[in-house]
Amino acid sequence: PWLAAVKGSDLCNPALAREIAGRISEAGGMLALHGFRHEGKFGPFESEIMQMSYPEMDAWFGRIKSSLGFLPVAFVPPFNGIDRDQIFHLSQTFDVICGGPETARFTNLLARPVVVKGGGVYFPAAHPLYGKASDIKAETCLRLLESERFPLCISLHMHDEVLDGCESLEKLVSVLKPKLGDWNDLRQRRGS
Repeated sequence: PWLAAVKGSDLCNPALAREIAGRISEAGGMLALHGFRHEGKFGPFESEIMQMSYPEMDAWFGRIKSSLGFLPVAFVPPFNGIDRDQIFHLSQTFDVICGGPETARFTNLLARPVVVKGGGVYFPAAHPLYGKASDIKAETCLRLLESERFPLCISLHMHDEVLDGCESLEKLVSVLKPKLGDWNDLRQRRGS
């Protein structure tokens, strides 16, 4: 039950896109879109998405869909800079929109999942469920998962995880496995 977020620029190459999507699927994951080029600023903030217009985003979605034959199930904004209106716009295209700690300043500190009317589900991820698996305490995750009435999103950066051969990630997943859900459950709730 994991998403692998890949840059749109990588998914615009049909051969590379099919290889990436195939490898993720074979490993049991689902493909997510991680912005387009993973670059940009919005004033003093790192954000690719906040500087883009909706037609620009939609044009990227068209190129990616043309290359892949479909659009990924989820959108993960680079640098996590995204605002509420953009979440609404993206939810018309994606089943899941993820956010991170930086998103909070642009969404009035929205810290829980939200089902967008007529669209997808927004999932913020924040500390202590964001960062490196080696820094995330499994006991803290279990307490949070048991105390909340809604699903929680754990967000990791794979370039950090490979530094220890994914050992910390595997340990975290093994402890949390009984509590992990499937992203397809969210898609079924939406009616996709």
